[in-house]
Amino acid sequence: MQAPVIKKEKEDEDDEVVQEMPVYLSKGLQEKLWVLQYPVRPAHMTYDHAHFLEAKLKPEQHQLKLSLEINTASASYETSKGEQIALNVDGTRLTRDHNDLFYGGSVMDRQTLSSTLVTPCSRRYCLGVVSDGELHLSPVDAVVALRPSFDYLDRGDKKGRQEARELGEDVSGDEDEPDGPSTERVTVKFARPEPDRIKQARERSYQYLKRKQDEQPWVPTTVHKRSSASSETEWQKLLCSRTDDLSLAATMDQGEYKQRLLPEPSVEDITKRGLQNEQQMSLRSLRGLPLAEQIRALMIRLKVCQFGSLLPLLPRGTAPGDAVRVLQQTAQLVRGLWVVRSDVLYPKGGQTPRTGVPNDLLARGRDYMLYQFTQRTFVGRAELAEQIRLPAEDVLDLLQQVAELMPGRGWRMRLKPDPHHERSFPDVVQRQQMLWEAKHQQLMKAFRESGRTEGAGPAKPRRRRQRSQRDSFSASSDNESSGEAGSRKQRRNSGVKVKTEPAEAKS
Repeated sequence: MQAPVIKKEKEDEDDEVVQEMPVYLSKGLQEKLWVLQYPVRPAHMTYDHAHFLEAKLKPEQHQLKLSLEINTASASYETSKGEQIALNVDGTRLTRDHNDLFYGGSVMDRQTLSSTLVTPCSRRYCLGVVSDGELHLSPVDAVVALRPSFDYLDRGDKKGRQEARELGEDVSGDEDEPDGPSTERVTVKFARPEPDRIKQARERSYQYLKRKQDEQPWVPTTVHKRSSASSETEWQKLLCSRTDDLSLAATMDQGEYKQRLLPEPSVEDITKRGLQNEQQMSLRSLRGLPLAEQIRALMIRLKVCQFGSLLPLLPRGTAPGDAVRVLQQTAQLVRGLWVVRSDVLYPKGGQTPRTGVPNDLLARGRDYMLYQFTQRTFVGRAELAEQIRLPAEDVLDLLQQVAELMPGRGWRMRLKPDPHHERSFPDVVQRQQMLWEAKHQQLMKAFRESGRTEGAGPAKPRRRRQRSQRDSFSASSDNESSGEAGSRKQRRNSGVKVKTEPAEAKS
């Protein structure tokens, strides 16, 4: 019995166009339009009739604070609780500082709403207004969510510790403030100029970003009611005022409109810019490059791919033989899959920003990993890390580029092997196998020179160091299955024991 065929064209015919209207882009509130959300407040309970006591913002950090008046005469307001909160925050009448009061009276009479950024990239959103049959779009600068702030609890706790300290009570367990003035010996040191890599990492840390946020001052602002004249003036800025000039775009034909919307980059601009942004280049920008540069940029982005998936991304009419011939300049064949070459991905002279490992060591370790995948289906992370001697995070990054973890078995190529492609180009397969054998001999020679060959015995002066490295790499493989990691660790420890303690092995 065959499944019923759904006629999509008929459904599209039934879904008729209700209305057509011109669309305009308004820039009257560009980089000034915020969307405020209230996720913990029902939609029918708006703040249209609320009395705002204070409003302040940080434009660069997209932070907003609003202080609203609480109706203390309402039947829903519990006066005793309000008095207790005000007492904890501002203190008693004898201890309170009248120049630094959080609440105006003896009860909790205000509430503060604090904002958090909903999405770090809000400029892909627009606010639309329909007016006189026209749709006006305004780009959104930020989307923030306002929730009640409980900073007064921290203020009340600080006030309680201060009063307890004045009464002579023991508050030595507090970490926020010292018990009293203390004198300690200070050693002055002159800091050396820090490298750019360490400086960039420090500027990305949470403590640095938090300090920069705190350093930016709050800017006082005013909240206007929806029905006020100021709000009406700002509302008019949501409408595009130059609709006559923009309507001329409708006279363009389809090809000219696409060219104006997405202009083709010239070959001179691409050549001048080079391939420094290969990770960010769009497929449209790649069309203006030579075939070799297109394949290079695609392989750097893909890392590993099947030939059948790469060919449709190349210019129309590219012969498979020409693509394979050019592809060998940038990639290597691993079980029928094309993998970007290590020297292309890690050019000489550079280093990783996280660990500072030189690119030539990364390329050598990656070539050894790829050779292992040409010989077997599964590769163990701990075994690989012990051989190439790279930091655990770099080893994990190399594996994640081309492979996936199979619990209980190890890492395997994340794409299925392509035997059909190997049968289509047998001479290329034979040449790639010869290149891999030559590459393996070079790797073994390099490992022997550095004293890291599997068959070479460890140097006696480095016995303790090798044990610590062994333990660290075995611990780094905990992400793999416990059975596989445990068995590999047992085999590795037993083998090293025979090499480093021959007398014990003979017994």
